[in-house]
Amino acid sequence: MKKLLTIVAAVIALLLSPIGVTPAGAAIAMEWDKGVVPASPFELTNDRSCVLIGAGAGCFEPQGDYFYVTDRLADGHSAALFWRNYHPGDTLYRNGACFNTAGADTARICNKDMRENSKLQIRLCAADARLPDVPVLVLSGDLDANTPTVSGREAAAQFPHAEVVEVEGAGHTPAQSPEGARLTAEFLSRQTS
Repeated sequence: MKKLLTIVAAVIALLLSPIGVTPAGAAIAMEWDKGVVPASPFELTNDRSCVLIGAGAGCFEPQGDYFYVTDRLADGHSAALFWRNYHPGDTLYRNGACFNTAGADTARICNKDMRENSKLQIRLCAADARLPDVPVLVLSGDLDANTPTVSGREAAAQFPHAEVVEVEGAGHTPAQSPEGARLTAEFLSRQTS
């Protein structure tokens, strides 16, 4: 039971936590992408935008705005390239991750449209891209302009046993509304019975 509550709390925190802050104070949603096989062999034109570690390599190719991720180890983990994109003036406006889940000795790309003349930070690490097979409740506020219900459905689709509920009249923190609190309590009671 304690493990289930910890996982539920972690998922709720992940979905609701602000990763970065815009000038208006709104949360920025993390962009999660599973890399795809490149249509043609990938050739870097700017090798200064790469990060190399023993587990793999991660690069950003500005000619086409591609993130390129290789996995060099047969260790059961995925290679993941985490990125942050800043407006001029160092204001974070987008961030995300590109995962290579295909295994050792593979390369994958994620195509993104980055703003010209913006600053980009990248970090490569080994990650477990598989999410736990546990019941998950995703609450979306129908008034949330930053993370609409469709984003909640996309997050829930990563879990085999997830349910999405749109809370009427709620904004970005639907669990704090009376209806959201009731739905959360009902969900948790179903898991303990």
